[in-house]
Amino acid sequence: MPSAIRFSFFESATAEGTLLSTVGLMDVNISATSERELRTEVLLDHRGHASQEANVLATIAFYVLKNGWRPSPGVVFEEMLTFYLPDGPLPHVLFIPPYQWADSSMTRATVGDLTIYPLLAVPISELERLFVSTQGYEQLQAMWEERQTDVLDWTRAGTI
Repeated sequence: MPSAIRFSFFESATAEGTLLSTVGLMDVNISATSERELRTEVLLDHRGHASQEANVLATIAFYVLKNGWRPSPGVVFEEMLTFYLPDGPLPHVLFIPPYQWADSSMTRATVGDLTIYPLLAVPISELERLFVSTQGYEQLQAMWEERQTDVLDWTRAGTI
């Protein structure tokens, strides 16, 4: 792994919550094949404010940079919140395409000659993780919509 790869964060906080994003993670090709490049930045959205949000995002980014983990829609990084919120109900993160904006303009961005596919890291429970592994993340998202689950609430009980 080249040592020149660096990343930072963008943070936007309002009274309703906090949105954080990696900046520079796109310099890492996360594709599993050499035929195609795949680039991403990771978003972390949280209703309210938690003191550990940036640490969670940094841990995700370090696993991508140092360990070669590949976030993509439906992929779960286990135990990402356990490091910082050990008693929380949502220990894992599930990567999904951003859904918060009315149009699909945030599902792909072009920066220079790179195409970046942003991903939202959503904290999930152990039962939700098991559900994703057997039913797929689209089914979990459909359940969230049906039950009007606020996935930005990190203190929520799991949907299942």
